[in-house]
Amino acid sequence: DGGIFTTQDVTVLVKFSWVKEAPEYITAFLNSNQVFDWVTNKGFIRGGVAEFSEEPLRSIPFRLINWNSSDECKIHDRIKHLVQEIRQNKSEDTSKISEINKLISNLLDI
Repeated sequence: DGGIFTTQDVTVLVKFSWVKEAPEYITAFLNSNQVFDWVTNKGFIRGGVAEFSEEPLRSIPFRLINWNSSDECKIHDRIKHLVQEIRQNKSEDTSKISEINKLISNLLDI
């Protein structure tokens, strides 16, 4: 009936109540090239598959937004908007993903 079945454990992320970042931002950050490179360099790739169990996820240095910085707020909102567009349009166009990675890179350089 079109159901989805996993072949391994599933890890669920639950946002703490004090986290103001949008789920779209969190998802974009965790799927960014920068986090993939970090996961690869930390040795969380086993047999060509990234390990995203609880411990590796917990150790990712997540970049919270400084809500007092208008620049960071703009980056957060742009990333959120781009993710929403990707989800709505389901396009093969990867330019939005490239822009997200660039924005995250800019954010990490602040």
